[in-house]
Amino acid sequence: MSISEATKAHDRQLYGLLHVAEEDLRQASFFAAYILKKGWHFEPWEKRWTVYMQQAAFTTALAIAYSRPFTESRGWPKFPMRLVTAFNAEQRKLHKRILNLRSLIYAHSDVGSRAIRLVSIEGYPTAIEALPPMRFTRDEITELQSMIKIAQNSIGTRKRELIAAVEGKA
Repeated sequence: MSISEATKAHDRQLYGLLHVAEEDLRQASFFAAYILKKGWHFEPWEKRWTVYMQQAAFTTALAIAYSRPFTESRGWPKFPMRLVTAFNAEQRKLHKRILNLRSLIYAHSDVGSRAIRLVSIEGYPTAIEALPPMRFTRDEITELQSMIKIAQNSIGTRKRELIAAVEGKA
């Protein structure tokens, strides 16, 4: 395979990755808008458990969908982080926080993120557990929506460049 063919193959693969990333971000955008619409920014004790669990489900979906493009996928190129260099300092901080929360809370159960006190009730072993709250503030979600738009615009621009290069029009 020539260098040109190898480059085109890589560009096609990167195009596919970016196309999937767009869908992930579209889902994240939907989840963010729905959380804002419902006003789901509660601590677990502030609403009925069923309302909090709905909030937790959408918050989990938001964190995971947003994080997918930025999480390495075996056999595929890495997401080109230069596409999100337009993030300001606060946005970079929030981006890093969401990716960290995804790894520790939303996609995995990191025991170190929980406070667990062992107890036995009438001989039954159990625990008193403090779970990390599954919530984002209104401001965080609004900022995340802006970040999603920045990433989507950058992805769209890069996809147009890639398709031109693959078709030989660059």
